[in-house]
Amino acid sequence: MLSWAGLAFCIGFLCQCVAGQIGFFGATGSAILAASAALLASSVAAVFIHEMGLPSLGRRFSGRVSMLIIAGALFAASIAPAFSLWLHPTENLMGANDEGVYAVTGINLAKTGSYFLKAPVLLNLPVKFRPWAVNELPAMANRTATPPSRFPAYHSCLFIADENRGLLASQFPIGFPAVLGSAYAIGGFPLLHCVNPFLLLVDSLLLGILSSRWIGRPAGAAAFILSLWFPLNLWAANSLFSEPLLLCLWLLCLWALSERENAPALAGILAGLAGGAALAVKIDAIPVALAICVLGISGRTFSSKPRWIFGCSFGLGLLVSLSGWWQFDRPYVQSTLRALVETNRTASITIVLIALAGLAVWPIYRIRLSAKAKATWNTLRRPALIGIVATLMALAAYAYFIRPHSGSGDSFYYWPLLKVIRSYREATFARFAWYWKPWGLAIAVLGCDTLFLKAEKGWNWLWICIGVLFLVSFSYDIRNNPIQPYAMRRFLPYAIPFTIVGAASLWYFPARLHERLRGIGTCVTAAALLIGFYTINSRLNVSQEFPALIDQIENLADMIPSNSVILTPAEGSQARLATPLQFAFGKPCILVQSHLPTPYFDRAAGEALTLWQSEGKKVLILSNRANDSLGIFGIRPKLLSRGRISTMVTVESAEKLVTDQSPLEINYTLTELPRL
Repeated sequence: MLSWAGLAFCIGFLCQCVAGQIGFFGATGSAILAASAALLASSVAAVFIHEMGLPSLGRRFSGRVSMLIIAGALFAASIAPAFSLWLHPTENLMGANDEGVYAVTGINLAKTGSYFLKAPVLLNLPVKFRPWAVNELPAMANRTATPPSRFPAYHSCLFIADENRGLLASQFPIGFPAVLGSAYAIGGFPLLHCVNPFLLLVDSLLLGILSSRWIGRPAGAAAFILSLWFPLNLWAANSLFSEPLLLCLWLLCLWALSERENAPALAGILAGLAGGAALAVKIDAIPVALAICVLGISGRTFSSKPRWIFGCSFGLGLLVSLSGWWQFDRPYVQSTLRALVETNRTASITIVLIALAGLAVWPIYRIRLSAKAKATWNTLRRPALIGIVATLMALAAYAYFIRPHSGSGDSFYYWPLLKVIRSYREATFARFAWYWKPWGLAIAVLGCDTLFLKAEKGWNWLWICIGVLFLVSFSYDIRNNPIQPYAMRRFLPYAIPFTIVGAASLWYFPARLHERLRGIGTCVTAAALLIGFYTINSRLNVSQEFPALIDQIENLADMIPSNSVILTPAEGSQARLATPLQFAFGKPCILVQSHLPTPYFDRAAGEALTLWQSEGKKVLILSNRANDSLGIFGIRPKLLSRGRISTMVTVESAEKLVTDQSPLEINYTLTELPRL
């Protein structure tokens, strides 16, 4: 049942992605995706209950209490603290912010039916005024990469896809906005805020199921509750980042591969669609998609017919993802790949060599080994794995104890902040311990080493290889703004579930330990980790980000006449309101890049003002300064209203985990320019 539910979810997800690309995204498709998501959640819960052996427990105590009550009580005891104490979804809609861009893209998708965001103010924009209305910036934070010959053009923090038609595109892939748009189309902002908490629950259940199948029931139960309580997972559930969706697709793919012996054709379809669709969520999924593809088309995973089914399904998911990249995300994808290659030459060369080595041993992998070769491999397997485990433990010790004090001081120019910042990449692994406690991270690393000795099937090795790849790669260089916990979200889809399963599997390393002792040891370890998580969550996840922001922006939008053009200086704090005003509430805004009173700007602004007013539009100024005329000579704006948007945000720091909140206040003045 879970495979069919996962297949329905993947099909609904891909259909919504395609609908948004061709401009037919609507309520019907959103309802279908929501229904498939509900089916997926119920199926995952049912399989988890079965995997944990709760039906047999219910039969054992059938004279006193039903299985349903037992299951419900254990389930509620697991999720109640996480959801009642630490779940406070953000209301972030701000521009120049990943979460805000995701949100307004999804809202616009629900309202217009297309991924393209319409900016009518660009249609008749005077040529002379363009330099102040459009800015050109890199598509991402490059390190030491040589600058591209041409920067993409931006308007209100979004790429300009077609200036002649007034069309913009988000810089992020199409997958997560499709899910947010579907939620908004059905239930507005309240349901949109439930997307990532819902995905956290589904992801944790899937992680528990897979851990139980691989390691054992105690490990599965521990992995479920550790995932549900893990501080970064809860932080992501409170956010509007896309990593929880990527993790869901990854775990569905692993589930499908674990089911290939029971239903090979169905497993091939689900693994192919989930693997290909992951690229529609984040560009980080490229190595995972390649690994899934190689494993799926190898002769040892699927037989001939299911292999073709897998290949066609993977190709379909890949086609949808790549078409989204080509239509909407080309500048971001090109810049990201280019910067990755140019600024991480050593890592890139290493990955290429590993890929070539994999292609070289693939024919050997497909050959049936002789009895003598199998005996030799069985003899050498454990010593080889112990050598790998020892190497990883040494790397972890180096990354935690030695590298943070190496004094490399790597820095790079981060264009969103317009300054050179320190990357702190040498301390990334040590900072990972901020969310585990140092002793908790040690348990996780030791447990991950256990997984090498417990791996037997292809999907086990796929999970290990991807987990190690992302854990080592991002611990070496996370390649982004190092503020916490924002930077660590890159660990969420692949590295964190790998370490959580490792922590849950620690007591399975001793080969001859009694099963009851393993269960007791797993419970004690999980309880200790949960106590550590409780202390971290009680600092990190107790407050809501941007509370009451949506209502305040909506109140401001209600004060703006319908047929208006809003000019707002790009330098002020109120500039962050331009993106939600325009794309969530339909009030056209222009971020004016400079309002210095030069003759050139005065002439260009006067021409634009005359044009808009001749079309019957009111031209307003939204500024954080009173009587701001944007430097246009001889203009005295008419005051419409003054106000303040007040909310709370967590203090950001790249040097320590700051969990204190500070007030964010945006004082604004809304004025109208007189007719020229």
